[in-house]
Amino acid sequence: MNEKLAKEIVSRTMSIIPYNINVMDKDGTIIGSGDKKRLGDIHTGAISVIQTGKKAVVLEEDGKKRMKKGVNLPIYFHHELIGVIGITGDPDVVGQLGELVKMAAELTVEQAYLSDQIRWNETLRQETLIQLIKGEITDRREFAERAQRLRINLDIERQAIVFILKEDMNLKKRNMFLKQLEAAADEGGLIVIPGAGEIVLLKDSRSSQSPAFLLKMAEFSQQYSLRGAAGYVYKGFNGPALSYEGAKEALASGGGGEGSFIDYKEMALPVLIRRGYDRQKDVYLQDIKNTFEEMDKNGELLDTLRLFFNQNGDMNHTAEELFIHRNTLRYRLDKIEESTSLNPRKMKDLLTLYTALLVV
Repeated sequence: MNEKLAKEIVSRTMSIIPYNINVMDKDGTIIGSGDKKRLGDIHTGAISVIQTGKKAVVLEEDGKKRMKKGVNLPIYFHHELIGVIGITGDPDVVGQLGELVKMAAELTVEQAYLSDQIRWNETLRQETLIQLIKGEITDRREFAERAQRLRINLDIERQAIVFILKEDMNLKKRNMFLKQLEAAADEGGLIVIPGAGEIVLLKDSRSSQSPAFLLKMAEFSQQYSLRGAAGYVYKGFNGPALSYEGAKEALASGGGGEGSFIDYKEMALPVLIRRGYDRQKDVYLQDIKNTFEEMDKNGELLDTLRLFFNQNGDMNHTAEELFIHRNTLRYRLDKIEESTSLNPRKMKDLLTLYTALLVV
């Protein structure tokens, strides 16, 4: 029992009954009262309740002891006496209200406890998710057990969607955006707020890569003038952290201005150049290479791409150097685009292919 809770009990109770209410802690000190002058006094009737665990009735007033007629009852929470509630007035009259007032007080305590638990669980949940995306996990077993208690499914591959908020974004607009993002997250999506200027959505990768979903994220960026980015999808325990880091690096590499939304895949090359190639992190480029090698068993397409790059994308010169018809070259380039979703005729895609196949 604390002063804030005692004040709430007094306020609620006195709004429905015309008698003064006192709330005492388990030491018998008045910490809540309709009579402010009595705050801090030791309540004799409450001491009796604390000692016996039973109702105490004060039949006569005692000016010296500042005792007034009334009824005092124990407040229990989880079978433990945590305080006392007293009703000032003729015991024959207020006594009939005793159990009702006691019940109301205990209900208020229970509600406050549940609210605190919800707030505590949400705080712990956020701290756990922040650890997850920042890769700050020292004991995987303990972390996995905690995540399970908080109903965070670590078995789902998640893609990090990062939004950088404007400094002048007001609270109303921020909450509106957060509400819309939560709706877009669907069941299983996790919202993380690692700092005041950033909101992250960890989305199930099975649905996060759909064009409709990414378009929705782009619309959010435009609607609220945010900078947004989607990280790449990584497998394993560190997947969310790597995806989050990739999205942040894509933004840091100059990708997207205010109101824009980018995909890590679009920024893989600038990110690579910015930080230097890392085999663990640059899985996207490795995936391109693996897909390409599965298709190009004899190395013909790789040789074509290498020469095409060296010829600065010139179709005629490349075909001449390979001693093939221009249509054959076009067919090979189309095959590369079909398997990798990257068009070698576009400079940015050509650079990404070159990096994935000839640098990784």
